[in-house]
Amino acid sequence: MVATYKDGWNKEDYISKGETYHTAFSDYRINYEIPENLTLVSTSDNELVTSPSKGQLEANNVKDFFIAILKDPNVIEKEINNINIRVFGIDNNKKLHKEVGDISSEALNYFEEKIGPYPHGQLDIIVDQSGMEYPGIITVGSIYNKGSTNPSLIKSIVVHEIAHQWFYGVVSNDPYNDAWLDEGITELATLLFHADYRNEEISLDVELFKDFPLPVNLPLDKYDIDSQSNYIYGKSTTYLWDILTKNDGRVGAEEFLKNYYNVYKYKDVDTQEFVRYIKYYLNMKDDNIFKEFLLLEE
Repeated sequence: MVATYKDGWNKEDYISKGETYHTAFSDYRINYEIPENLTLVSTSDNELVTSPSKGQLEANNVKDFFIAILKDPNVIEKEINNINIRVFGIDNNKKLHKEVGDISSEALNYFEEKIGPYPHGQLDIIVDQSGMEYPGIITVGSIYNKGSTNPSLIKSIVVHEIAHQWFYGVVSNDPYNDAWLDEGITELATLLFHADYRNEEISLDVELFKDFPLPVNLPLDKYDIDSQSNYIYGKSTTYLWDILTKNDGRVGAEEFLKNYYNVYKYKDVDTQEFVRYIKYYLNMKDDNIFKEFLLLEE
C-alpha cells in the first residue's frame, strides 16, 4: 500500500479493531517467485488458479494490493456479467464454498445494477480468514479472528465485503478518522441487498442507540473497543437509513448510493464533504438531524 500525507503521515498507532492507515490510489507491478504447487491469489485480474511459480502481477488505480499464497485450496469458479468469481476454500466444506459463490453472484449483480459497474475483471473470495476487503479480493470466515462463524453469517460477511469494492475500493475515505463513512454506507448497501434478495422490509430504529451518545465520526481510539462497532456499523447505518427513508424509502436509498458513487468515485470523502453532498442531494436546509449522530465543524 502507498501512504497518504496530511499534516503528517496518515498512519496511527495499531489498534486491534479497524484500520489505522489511509492509503492512496496507486498503480502496482509486482514480480513474484514462489515454490511450485502453490496457488497465488491477488488483487490482480491476470493470475491463474494453476499459478506459475514465477511471474508478474499488475493492478492500476487501487488503494492497496493484496496477495495470498495457498496450498491445495478447493476452488469454485463462476462467471457473471463477464466477471470471473473465484471462491478459494481452505477446508473441504464444498457445500459452503458453493453457497458463497452463489450469494457472491447475486450480490455482484445487485450492486452493479443499483450502484455502478464492478471496478475489476475478477472477484476472488478466500474462505479462511477474518472478514476483510481488498481491491478485487475479499477474505471471510470470522469476525476479528474470533473463530469460524455459522454459514449464514459468513454469507452475510461476503455481501458486506463485496459492497466495500464500491465504498472503500473506489469511493475513498480515511478509515481511522472517518471509519463510519465506508462501514456505515457499506452496511447500508448490504441491508438494501438483503431486503431485495429476500423481499423483506428494512426495519431500523434510532431509539436502539439512545445508550450510545457519542458521534459516529470520531477517530477510532475515542471509542471503547467493545462498543466501537455499535457506532461505526450500527448507529451510523441506522441514522443514514432514517434520513434516506424519508426520500422514497428503499428506492430512494438505492438512488442516493448510485449518485454518491458516481460523483465521488476515485476521490476522497470526509464527513464534512459527505454532509455537504447529502444536504444538496436531498435539498436539506440545516444540519439539525446530522448533529444527532455526527460531530460537525462549526
